[in-house]
Amino acid sequence: MIVLLFREFKLFAHFSKRVLKIYAVFTGSLIKNQLITNHTLDIALQNVLDSLHEPADSKMFYLGIRVLAQFVDRMIEWPHYCNRIVQISHVCSSHPELVAFVERGLSRVSQAHASQSSAADGCYANDIEAEATLHFQQMFSGQLTSDAVIQMLAQLKGSTDNRQQAIFPVHDC
Repeated sequence: MIVLLFREFKLFAHFSKRVLKIYAVFTGSLIKNQLITNHTLDIALQNVLDSLHEPADSKMFYLGIRVLAQFVDRMIEWPHYCNRIVQISHVCSSHPELVAFVERGLSRVSQAHASQSSAADGCYANDIEAEATLHFQQMFSGQLTSDAVIQMLAQLKGSTDNRQQAIFPVHDC
């Protein structure tokens, strides 16, 4: 059912902003809470990316930004996706706070890679978010259990929930 809904994504351009807001919360929450994976997640992320390529004053762009606002804290899990977003010029000009957040996340990923490769020298990331990125990388490579990541995320949850609105405000068009 969800895949069918995602495949009809382009039709949302004809719906009201109220419906778009509901869909954005629904889709973004599915992504944020890891309720969709693999092919279904790929479809959802591609839909968001496609919508960001639409003109900045379009309903689809509005929808894409609203969906992103729901799962912004997970974006660092997908550095290639982040790079594709920051390459969209009208995203950079209309939502510089998003671009700044994504670039900070990409920087943390780079720092985590550097700290991982220099761990033998005793160099460890002090920043808890850089640590989180490292743990995600370890989990996805099979070096860390999901239970350990869940514990770590519980520690991060309080700080990221309060920052989400400050870092990434969503403006109604």
